[in-house]
Amino acid sequence: MAFSGPGQSENESSYEFTIHKTSELNSFEKRRVWEIFEKNMRDCYVGSSFGWDTRSKRKELFHADARFILVRKAETPKPVIAYTVFRFEQEGTVDDDVMDPVVYCYEMQISSDVRRSGIGTVLMETLEAIARKWSMKKVVLTVFRNAISFYERLGLEMDPISPTKYLEMQQAQKQAKLAADTAEKEEGEGEDGWESESEGESDGEVDYEIYSKLV
Repeated sequence: MAFSGPGQSENESSYEFTIHKTSELNSFEKRRVWEIFEKNMRDCYVGSSFGWDTRSKRKELFHADARFILVRKAETPKPVIAYTVFRFEQEGTVDDDVMDPVVYCYEMQISSDVRRSGIGTVLMETLEAIARKWSMKKVVLTVFRNAISFYERLGLEMDPISPTKYLEMQQAQKQAKLAADTAEKEEGEGEDGWESESEGESDGEVDYEIYSKLV
């Protein structure tokens, strides 16, 4: 199915956007999707906490539940130059008993020769439109820290379950509990208790975050 992303400009209309299930991709499209991903992301993964695992990444990328929005130039030949991969999922929240219906963006990859062309913006707007159409609550994605600024420009914010936000919440809860416990103990015991609880804690730093945008 061919379509134009919402708000496409005259320049962006020179691109063709098509949406597919994984089962509908031909071998050339799959190969091109993987080529762009590997060129853009291999080094990032190799140096990250995730590491690089070709087999597991291909399995995730071409999962049976995945949907692809492929971008091609509206001319012949038409190789894939950019894409996004998403799934409809139930995402956890800070409340263990609540799950949110979301469009989870697993990948957004743009070939280096067409970056800064507005394609990324159109792809994100299209994901938001899809989320609204199917009554999802938000668009969610996992992003390496070195790419956060791009998604912030598109209006996404750090999600409450992102590692940094979640750690901050846990620390605040822990400090409140320790303060309450300290108030019930003698002064010396309270100080010792605080030190013993804090000893050996990690700083909680991670190289990725979870970002989202309500729709």
